[in-house]
Amino acid sequence: MNGEEKQKTKQKVNSTPRKYVQTNPLNSQNTLNQRQQKNRGKIISQKEKEKEKEKETETEKYQKRNQESKRRTREKVKGKTNQNRTITNKRNSGYTRNPKDRRNNKAKHRKWDIWDKKHLLLPCSKRNTYTRVQQNNKKVFSKWDYIRSLLEMEIGNWERLSQIMIKINPAFQKDNLIPLKSFLNERIDEEKQKHFYLRLLPKIQELALSLPKELDLYNKPIPLLLKWRLNKVELPRTLIASLLACSFFCLIPYGDTVSKRPPFLNRANFTKMYLGKEPMSASNENKLKSFLHYFETITKNGTPNNGSVGFYRNRLDKIPDWKNSNKNLSELIINSDGLIEDSKDHLHVDFANKYVGGGVLGNGCVQEEIRYTICPELLVSCMICEKLEKKETLLMIGAKRYSNYKGYGRTFEFVSGYIDKPVLNSKTHCASQIIAIDAKNFSKMDPNLQFSPKYLNREIEKIYCGFRRLKINQFDSRPIATGNLGCGVYAGNIELKALLQLIAAAEANRNIVYFTFNNAQFAEDLKKIYSLLKNNKYKISQIWNLLLQYFNSDQKNTYSIFQFIIQKNCEKKNELVVNNENRKQNTIQKEMRNEKEDRNGQKEKNDFLNRKNEKQKQKQKQNFEVNQPEKSKELSILKNDKVRDYDICKHNECIKTDNHLCKECQDQDQKILFEKKEKSQFADKENIFVNHKPVLRGHVLVIPLRKVKIFEDLKPEEVTDIFCTAQLVCKALRVVFNGQAFNLLIQDGPQAGQTVEQVHLHILPRIKGDRFFVENNSEIKTEIKQVEDEVKPRSMEEMEKEAILIKRQIQIQIKLNDIYEKPDNNNDEDYDDKNINKIKNQQNEIQGKN
Repeated sequence: MNGEEKQKTKQKVNSTPRKYVQTNPLNSQNTLNQRQQKNRGKIISQKEKEKEKEKETETEKYQKRNQESKRRTREKVKGKTNQNRTITNKRNSGYTRNPKDRRNNKAKHRKWDIWDKKHLLLPCSKRNTYTRVQQNNKKVFSKWDYIRSLLEMEIGNWERLSQIMIKINPAFQKDNLIPLKSFLNERIDEEKQKHFYLRLLPKIQELALSLPKELDLYNKPIPLLLKWRLNKVELPRTLIASLLACSFFCLIPYGDTVSKRPPFLNRANFTKMYLGKEPMSASNENKLKSFLHYFETITKNGTPNNGSVGFYRNRLDKIPDWKNSNKNLSELIINSDGLIEDSKDHLHVDFANKYVGGGVLGNGCVQEEIRYTICPELLVSCMICEKLEKKETLLMIGAKRYSNYKGYGRTFEFVSGYIDKPVLNSKTHCASQIIAIDAKNFSKMDPNLQFSPKYLNREIEKIYCGFRRLKINQFDSRPIATGNLGCGVYAGNIELKALLQLIAAAEANRNIVYFTFNNAQFAEDLKKIYSLLKNNKYKISQIWNLLLQYFNSDQKNTYSIFQFIIQKNCEKKNELVVNNENRKQNTIQKEMRNEKEDRNGQKEKNDFLNRKNEKQKQKQKQNFEVNQPEKSKELSILKNDKVRDYDICKHNECIKTDNHLCKECQDQDQKILFEKKEKSQFADKENIFVNHKPVLRGHVLVIPLRKVKIFEDLKPEEVTDIFCTAQLVCKALRVVFNGQAFNLLIQDGPQAGQTVEQVHLHILPRIKGDRFFVENNSEIKTEIKQVEDEVKPRSMEEMEKEAILIKRQIQIQIKLNDIYEKPDNNNDEDYDDKNINKIKNQQNEIQGKN
């Protein structure tokens, strides 16, 4: 360094003022500690501020990204894309609000506010508007604001109520509201009128005005259950109550000019009950009472409004093969006194209309309408569900019952309230399950068409779609409570609908509780046919084929379907017997052929051996008689033709053989043999023929062997023989053809209708419902000739089958008669309890073999 530079540095050091003055070292340390603490506090506060700034920057970035994405979507919709456009902060850029800007005037969007054909149109929607002309200009106003201003007013009498109803619905007029006026002013007492106007009606107004709040809590649009779609809707009870309050004031819209409500929905408002020029009918009056009772129970303090109601539309995709199904029938319980809705823990069947709900809000009052009145929460299905098509049903879970009733149709009457016990462990808080199944209307058609395959398939597919288990209730094994589905106004056949429901329940693996609604006769018939099908182990395919055979047969007008099934069952049994006999004959013939083939080679050997055996037997007998004469009393030699059940003579004086008999035994044996010959002679003196042209099934002729033209020429013995054989034939026909009664006819002479010159006796088995049957028994057809001309002759094969059956049964009856015959001497000691037991065992063996 130069000297000049050193001088300059010295001057600078000397010129700078001294900041700190040297002081006591203790004081200097204290000041240093204070400074360090202050610096630390500053550093900590700065770090916190930096963290907060980072958080603010992250939120701003997130907001900017959302704003950019929204802007881009709007520009894509408009067809404008400008990605390089920068977003400026309105506050910092000096942006001023424009009152015409739509984005600022636009109200907050609600998810439930959708106005189209696929969702329920709500009265509180923005699209629910009306136009008004002001100063020659049409202006659009919100209809919900107008409705809210009217319902917030106090209504204390009929005049105010009618004015509000007319303002809400311009189609209403005072002249048209006569039914509602007659109900509120004439059918109700003064105390009930005050209670309605001052207490109940304001609560219904509050329920209707609370609809937007309930929809905000639900936070979804309410979809429609359209056809051919597997849709489901679950609504809370509070939302259902507000919707029903809106329908009570007739507020639910039917659409506008842009998007009209589909015409395939049922009516959702009470308009048809209110409108008219005559007083309200008794059935509608009681229905309205039950609806008001529903509103009163819901609006009470402390009543549970928890839970929800579910509506599920079902569709059948896979159809079972009814002709080849091998499933057996499920269990059936028949109840002729109770009602479907009174049964607990069952799947209740609703005999529905294709427009679900039918005439509930109109003049209808049958099974479906009554169920909707006692369970008003089901009315929501009228707003939501489209018309049911083929292979479709509607399942409703969780609807509560609120009232009791009595009567049916015009005699329907509201009685009192009903308390449905809640289920705490379920979403719906109610255990009820209702399936809506709509039957085909045959009232304007030929009733025999319902047996055709087309309509049989339609009905059974619809029933099976309702009975099968879904994913919602796949583990629910509750039985089905049903009845006469589609048999009232729709003119369906009761017997056919019962069989179809049995088939569908068996395919779905469910049991049935069948209610006949005080029809005791049908309950007995159904028990008989069910026991017949169950005991004979009929499969679904067999019952289905019987229904198809009934349609193709000519007996539709004469026999019911139950009688047709019973007749086919008897024919089936007879065919089995004939087939078994034919099989036996064929097996015997085969054995005979085989034996002949075997005997051809060994015939000589067998003959030689048989001769030897005969000679040996004869020698043994001779030796036995010669060598042991004293012990002959203790021995018994059996013969093929027995006279008594015992073998040794009771006198112990002789052995029962042809050579050794005492006089008493000979006389007694001759008497018994003579009686047996006389009793068995009638089977050999008469012939039994099957008729070539039978008037009825089982028509048999009894003819004596001796040729006699007139009944007078018969001997007394022949007369007794004819009627003894007729007695045996009647017993046989009662078993073979299920004969309930018999006609025994003799046409004596040509003037009496005799066509053959031989006396013969006609035996006709009678069954209820045959061609000669008359209920009053005042007129009975007796001219067989007229009927024989109409009947076609039979083939020889058919006559042979029938003759084999009757012959076999007559042989059984002869054996049974021989067993039951007792000797004339009642004091006979051998005829004791042991012999009676022998006779019973023989009878059981004969019946078991046959």
